[in-house]
Amino acid sequence: MKLKSLLIPIFLLLSASAYAIQVSAPDVTVEPGAKVTIGIAVDSTAGIAGGDITLEYDPTFAVAKEARATDIAKPLSPLSNIAIAGKVKFAMAALTPLGAGSGNLFEVDFELKATSGTMPIKLTGVGLFDEMGNDLPVTVKNGSITVKEKQVVPRNLTIADAKGVQDANITTTVSIDDLTGVAKGNIALKYDPKMLSIAEVKAGDLLTGVPVVINTATAGKITLAIASPIGAPGGKGVLFSITFKGIAVGISDLAFESAVASDETGKDIPVKTANGKITVEKKPCTNPVIREHSAGSKILALQTSYDGVDVPGYAYVDLWKGEFTVEAGQFLEYQIAMFSGNPVFSAAVDFVTSDGKTLRDSGAKDQNGLNAHPATDLSKNARDNWYHRKISLDPLVGKKLTGGVLATDSAKHGAGLFRAYFDNIQITQDDCVVLFIYKDEDVVPITGKDTSNTTAIVGAKATKDSSISVVGATPVTPSGKLTSTWGSIKNSR
Repeated sequence: MKLKSLLIPIFLLLSASAYAIQVSAPDVTVEPGAKVTIGIAVDSTAGIAGGDITLEYDPTFAVAKEARATDIAKPLSPLSNIAIAGKVKFAMAALTPLGAGSGNLFEVDFELKATSGTMPIKLTGVGLFDEMGNDLPVTVKNGSITVKEKQVVPRNLTIADAKGVQDANITTTVSIDDLTGVAKGNIALKYDPKMLSIAEVKAGDLLTGVPVVINTATAGKITLAIASPIGAPGGKGVLFSITFKGIAVGISDLAFESAVASDETGKDIPVKTANGKITVEKKPCTNPVIREHSAGSKILALQTSYDGVDVPGYAYVDLWKGEFTVEAGQFLEYQIAMFSGNPVFSAAVDFVTSDGKTLRDSGAKDQNGLNAHPATDLSKNARDNWYHRKISLDPLVGKKLTGGVLATDSAKHGAGLFRAYFDNIQITQDDCVVLFIYKDEDVVPITGKDTSNTTAIVGAKATKDSSISVVGATPVTPSGKLTSTWGSIKNSR
């Protein structure tokens, strides 16, 4: 009997627990400033005719703004009270119990004060009863409100790749995928100043009305800043456009050295960056190098007479005056021919610079290692033959060419008439002509006429009747000029 009497209370306890109504509040997570509605729910409404429930909360964390019964509870004539800070009280009673169902009996609207943390929602004094006033078994599950700091999505800053040619403008952009809330920002970019120079930096339409500071004073660096009293309402697109001038051929990184952004309160906004590349390609060649004399084209003829056998002499006849600054990788190129019967086979194009230097004394050589000096013997290369010369001007890099001559210079030679023929005198770079000194014109550059007979740029010694003539422009006479044999000379190869 004792064993049986002990088992009966345990069975009744288990039965009551198994059929207890669960009264619960949820666990919710929200962002700062959000309005939160907490429901008080039951997992079974069957048999409920009345009851009392108190919801307790932390009034420093949140404020209960409104409490109300749901449609489920309205048949029970419910009442609610939010007058006491930190508590919301509910009461209900009816003669007829609710039928089967489940859901929220009550809802409470909270306004959050806290910007982070968790507030427990405690259900206390929970009691439910049936239409006879008998208590219904219940279990309670408390809830909580967690305020989680709003996760700010990083803003993506992107530099567009761009491509252009040397000596031309190349434009790229710095763009953002979302400007919303951004009030301030600072960006520092770096590039290769040996390849690029700044032509222009300007703000995009997205920043219209926003104070902007742009600094390009330091070569190789660009700093960009914006400062607005309020965060941007939105938008995406170009923040800045940057126009470079291509200086040298190659690829330069245009990279973020730093990038920061903040809202109007000074709170940081995370930023992700994507660098770009600026490609500078070789400038299209509109004047390719001419490396062969064309039969029938006009040419220049240098003529002089050496006074005597092996009497050191020279004639540097004026050809060109101007200004041209030599850059690395540039060449002097031209074709030259001298024909059998000459007293010597030494001739060349020569330049003088603004500081008195000369090509002939620079040590410059052509593609076959022959010195650029007009005294160099070209008999194995240019005798009865057009010989193309390509002479590096690197020894004169940075110098300004101010005068050019056609010249012969010799200490060992025969006496009498000397002639040399020149065509397509050009300064070149990367297989492209950057300056034509002479190309098939009807006139000698320095005079604008078909002849030049002055030697003012360098001079002459132990020679006479020195001149340059355009062969093919005007018939010439033997007196200090060429004879009619130039016609067959022009067509020689």
